[in-house]
Amino acid sequence: MSLSQSAALNVVPLLARLVLAAVFIPAGYNKLMKEAEFSGEEAKRLRELSVIASSSNSLTGSQSGIPPAVALANPLVGQAAPPKVVDPAAPSKPTTDETPVTNPPAKPSDGATTAPPVAGEPVKARALHRVTIMVDKAGWPYQTWLAWLAAVTEFVGGICLVLGLFTRMWGLGLAVTMGVAFYLTSYDQVLSTMVIGMPVDGFTRYSSQVALFALAFGLFLTGAGSGSIDRRLSSGGGSGGGKKPASDG
Repeated sequence: MSLSQSAALNVVPLLARLVLAAVFIPAGYNKLMKEAEFSGEEAKRLRELSVIASSSNSLTGSQSGIPPAVALANPLVGQAAPPKVVDPAAPSKPTTDETPVTNPPAKPSDGATTAPPVAGEPVKARALHRVTIMVDKAGWPYQTWLAWLAAVTEFVGGICLVLGLFTRMWGLGLAVTMGVAFYLTSYDQVLSTMVIGMPVDGFTRYSSQVALFALAFGLFLTGAGSGSIDRRLSSGGGSGGGKKPASDG
């Protein structure tokens, strides 16, 4: 076997595994373990999808601005004051003193405008739900399940690629993940600008998706190469089961 053939069968798959693992392990970890902030329509939509619990005010003190812990500790807190008992024999006070004095509402400072209420209160959720929002905007069903599937495929698949375990399966899974990511984030932009006129950030995203797809799909075709668990399993664990039989001649 020539040097180029040996490199194609062993070195190139090893480099592809390492590059894909270096990209997908951090990407999957951040989606699974870290949080992102969602606001406006995104926060509202995540509540509708039951990704996060809807913020509902309890009747115990929350509507009056009293912390729930204080309201639960003292049931009388936040309740309306009982009506005063008026003694008929007591002399009546002038009516002018009964008018409560209220402070006029504060006027906004010069140039300040009152912002309209947002559609959804800002919330924090797992970063993988950014994928949930993208899938939902595309009109696909099972938005949450697809987001979890993408994050787990990236993280677990990246680890398995380092080890060279079930390389073809994870290579295909990561290739599909990159194909879906390309369709959701870059496909329309590529059609409208024909790549040449794409902005820098869009072109960087597009090129990385295409390159990662090519590497992952290449591993699906070639396998793990040398230095992998797959190679040891296919050769009988190095116990002699993988030795070539002697030629008849």
